[in-house]
Parts: sequence; structure tokens; C-alpha cells
Amino acid sequence: MKTITLNELGNKLGIEVVNLTPVPMKAINSKHQTTVNRACAWLKKYNASNDLRDEHYCDDKLYAKYDKLCDKQFNQFLGWMEILPKREQQAIYKSDLY
Repeated sequence: MKTITLNELGNKLGIEVVNLTPVPMKAINSKHQTTVNRACAWLKKYNASNDLRDEHYCDDKLYAKYDKLCDKQFNQFLGWMEILPKREQQAIYKSDLY
């Protein structure tokens, strides 16, 4: 059995394959890297839930579900941001994630 890469499969199907592997944000000070990673992970989760919330703005039940989920995830993000120094926070706020 021959194995092919995802890019080869995309070329055969005539579609562009986008790399979805997350590129971790580099912390200014390496001792804060774990906290930066956790804050960014919660921000990514919030962004995904926010997109779902926007898609379901007509359905009250689903909108309320995703709104509550967004609330929890953003509060987690803010909790990790409180631990970080100001310059690390500013780097995250200036990133493409925010």
C-alpha cells in the first residue's frame, strides 16, 4: 500500500490544503512560555466558539449555549492573562489571535 501526503491528496483533488498545525506564540521571557501557551489556547477556543455563536444568531437555544461557552472560555483566558506581566499581555493583545 502506497502512502501519500495530505498535500499530494489535495493536488489530486484539485484543492488547496491549508496547514492547520498551531504555531505557538513565543513568549518574550521564556519562563512565561507555559502561561502564554495556556492563555493562547483559551483564546483560540473562545474564537472558535464565538464563530459558532455568530453562525447561530437566529436560533435562540444554540445562541445561548455558545454564548455561555464563550463566557466561560473568555474568563479562563482572562484568568491566565492576569498571571502574565504587562509586556507579555501586550504581545498577546497585538497578535493575530486577539
